[in-house]
Amino acid sequence: FHQGIINITSVQEQIKDVEISIYPNPTSDYLTIKFDNTGIWKLQTIDGKLVSSGQLSTGTTNIDMRTVALSTYMLTIISDENRANTYRVVKTH
Repeated sequence: FHQGIINITSVQEQIKDVEISIYPNPTSDYLTIKFDNTGIWKLQTIDGKLVSSGQLSTGTTNIDMRTVALSTYMLTIISDENRANTYRVVKTH
């Protein structure tokens, strides 16, 4: 039995005590993120391939989902303090 080596390059804490709203989910066109902080967002396939990313401003950020394939994605919100939460997002037609 051979076990591979795992290199941990960073550890992120969860975002706590901050209001995060993501809607509508499922979505067919735009996904709205309401966030009381600044940071970045990353949309990835279930297997980890980056689909798109962008900046988060305090308040509301809209993500254009019209061009992504019908599927389930992982949306990661990373605050400027390097804390992260990940959410499952479904793209429908």
